[in-house]
Amino acid sequence: MIKRTWYTLMYIAAALFAASTALTMYSGIGFGDAIIWNVLSSLNIFYASVILPFQSETTPFVLAASMLDGIVFALLTVLVASWFFSFIRSINVRGLIVLSRIKRLKGHIIVVPFNQLAGSLMEEFSARSAKAVAITERDWTARELYRKNALVVVGDPKDEETFSAANVREASFVIACSEDDTENALIAITAKAVNPNVKVIARLTRSDDIPKIVKAGAHRTVMPEATAGADIGNVLIERLKGKA
Repeated sequence: MIKRTWYTLMYIAAALFAASTALTMYSGIGFGDAIIWNVLSSLNIFYASVILPFQSETTPFVLAASMLDGIVFALLTVLVASWFFSFIRSINVRGLIVLSRIKRLKGHIIVVPFNQLAGSLMEEFSARSAKAVAITERDWTARELYRKNALVVVGDPKDEETFSAANVREASFVIACSEDDTENALIAITAKAVNPNVKVIARLTRSDDIPKIVKAGAHRTVMPEATAGADIGNVLIERLKGKA
């Protein structure tokens, strides 16, 4: 919608400029001088006495052209201001600050991709004052993490550049916590490609995938669902023993 408005204003400005140039030429000015005068006039720079003959400066055609050039100047001002503020909005200042902080980290933990498990891990690491960086593909998730003063990188978790932005070369661990075992394997391969020495802890949903994830470079595998089930079972057993 914004780009369509820009193009519309540009077309209107171009049409008005062409009309003002034509009017200037009707006053007896050559094409080249007419273009130069209207360009300067559209930019609110007046050197009419240098370019136009004295008798041409007050002709109705030149006056009409000057009015059109004034409108062109206003349209150009609106366009430039709009482009400027759009450019400012496109710069993620908070993201740049966070990336600069990440570049100074050493021995940190990278949690990827960001999901419910990753959120719990980030909160636990924060409570223990451990430096952790989350990787997410969603801008809105990054904004939520920024508000919590968390360190986050926006990018594809299977892209080496994303891991480079997360400073994986200086990281101690990468926790691959996707619910998809294949994706975790790809994350492990990508992280190891950038830093072969980083230790990868991978989440698994199927025990049959352990050989595959280990071959991909995982240092250790965990199955949160199985662990949670065992913990709940142990709690229930202890309570039942207490009632016996």
